[in-house]
Amino acid sequence: MIQVLIIIPNWKNSTSTINCIKSLNKLKFKQFKVIICNNNSKDDSFIEISNFLNSNQKYDKDKFLIENTGFNGGYAFACNHGIRYGLQKNNFEYFWILNNDTEVEENSLTEFINYMEKIPSIGLCGNPLLYLSDYKTIQGLAGKYNKWTGTTKHIYQNTPYNLNQVKSIKENNIDYIIGASMFIKKSTILKVGLLDENYFLYCEEHDYCIRVKRKGIKIGICPTSIVFHEEGGTSSNIKINNEGLDFIDKFYLKNHLTLSRKFFPFIHPIVRFFYIFKVIKRLIRGNFKMAKFALKCMIFYY
Repeated sequence: MIQVLIIIPNWKNSTSTINCIKSLNKLKFKQFKVIICNNNSKDDSFIEISNFLNSNQKYDKDKFLIENTGFNGGYAFACNHGIRYGLQKNNFEYFWILNNDTEVEENSLTEFINYMEKIPSIGLCGNPLLYLSDYKTIQGLAGKYNKWTGTTKHIYQNTPYNLNQVKSIKENNIDYIIGASMFIKKSTILKVGLLDENYFLYCEEHDYCIRVKRKGIKIGICPTSIVFHEEGGTSSNIKINNEGLDFIDKFYLKNHLTLSRKFFPFIHPIVRFFYIFKVIKRLIRGNFKMAKFALKCMIFYY
């Protein structure tokens, strides 16, 4: 019998995590276990999620587990904590990484498994992400990457969900799976390894997809597995003022350069040149602090 480990990182967002747990408990495919990896939240997240699970008999204690990672090492760090748990138990064929600000359709796991079992050459799979606030609109299907400019975009973003349109996407037109929902074969993890924890926030899924492809493993999209996502639900728990937005922007700027340098070193200087447009964009917005930071990345970040 196929067993799936569902990994949910949590940081200061017990409300979204609990809503995600509620949706997972309605899954029709029941051979799964959930591990919530609490990234050392300094609020009451750990206690609130634990109390919710302990006070509801319908949530099997053997199926839903919450662990504290020890410190906040970032998104990949929390995911890796869950992956290590699953590998140690050695009874899971698939690992499903889910953002805590997602909710799933009851057939989503069934569809994932059917798709992966039907096409064994695919070792990493994504699915349509629809807005949690608008069940009919695609937030993102997968990602495209321009290695010359270091820019990314989500396929079919902000378009109405259309099954035939989603099915038309070819595997070779996908550069990366969106990290809010990644379905990974155990054999892929054993061959490729864990997520790169150097990113902390953003680009870790893109990094992993490049590594998967370079091992000769295909990535794909299951068009009938639907997940709803409240975009930025975790990062929104960073105090959203200019300081909080700048904190997020720093990871965005640094990590895209890290990705470029790591995988496309000969093109990397060109990517850094295009950072002049990021500098100009932030100057136009009047954010001189981040314009200066982008300029530093462009000149000094090797």
